[in-house]
Amino acid sequence: MMRISEASGDTTLATRALRLYVHTVGKAKLARQPTEPDATWVSTLVWGARMLCRVALTADSTLGHRGIDEAREAGVILEKAKERLDSSDKVLKASVDLAEGIWNTVMAIKGICQFRPSFDVAHLRQSKIP
Repeated sequence: MMRISEASGDTTLATRALRLYVHTVGKAKLARQPTEPDATWVSTLVWGARMLCRVALTADSTLGHRGIDEAREAGVILEKAKERLDSSDKVLKASVDLAEGIWNTVMAIKGICQFRPSFDVAHLRQSKIP
């Protein structure tokens, strides 16, 4: 449902379906109810995070929508994917790493700083390097 909606251009419906999926399956996993395999959960969340990154990049800032909320939500979804990631599955781990790289790029484009440097850049400019 999510992928069909997104492919047809209805990103609002795809985002709603993704949120419903994360909420429903996430609660079932917390309650230790039988759900789909962790690999399916992680791959769906990776797809959803990448979709949210695309939505964030195509947001129209002239209409007052910068896409920051979608970018932040993608980061939260990626964290949920990492919780259930099997580190021995190299392909799935690589797809999570790729999605995280895409998310970091989107966050940089949107101007949202996630990490504060531990040093002062102005200090580096003033120091004399031989």
